[in-house]
Amino acid sequence: NAAFLHERDFFIKGPSGFNQNKLAIDSKGNFYVAGGSYPGVLVVDINDGHVKEKISPEENGEPAPIYNVTIDDTGRIYVLSTFLSKIYVYDDQKRFLFKFGEKGGVMGKLSNPMTVSVDIKKERIYIVDYMRHSVSVYNLKGKFMFEFGGKGWSEGWFQFPKYMDIDSSGRIIVADTFNNRIQVFVPVEGEEEE
Repeated sequence: NAAFLHERDFFIKGPSGFNQNKLAIDSKGNFYVAGGSYPGVLVVDINDGHVKEKISPEENGEPAPIYNVTIDDTGRIYVLSTFLSKIYVYDDQKRFLFKFGEKGGVMGKLSNPMTVSVDIKKERIYIVDYMRHSVSVYNLKGKFMFEFGGKGWSEGWFQFPKYMDIDSSGRIIVADTFNNRIQVFVPVEGEEEE
């Protein structure tokens, strides 16, 4: 509760072998739970833990293994497959809109994406890439814009970043795993979009 006192536990009554990994919460209080490499995201009722439905992206007719899920301020759902280097985007009614991302080790591609964060005000999607030691930036339609970071120890460089988020003022906060630090970035106003 608001005083950080424990209220209750609930257990997800999902499929056998499901291992909850990442979660997001929508404005209606539904939990969206990704299971590491489980094919899809479970939509769970907070009251009793039962699975209400499942979001199941596919690639070439096969279920996509999903690592992470994020919901933006408009209710759009971003489902990330680390293995496929793809992000699947759904509207607030869980209808598929589009997908983006391409596997690779060069700028504009994703090697091992771990987290998606969205800044609606700046109309940008940020993706942390663990193996490329960088953050890739896309517009809200999934078009690559630019990236920042790279492997290093100095300010602005990363060593295997895993997680990031955007705060209410638009600051980009990155968990820089093996540099044992949190880095905070302030986007420059008036940046030109490609």
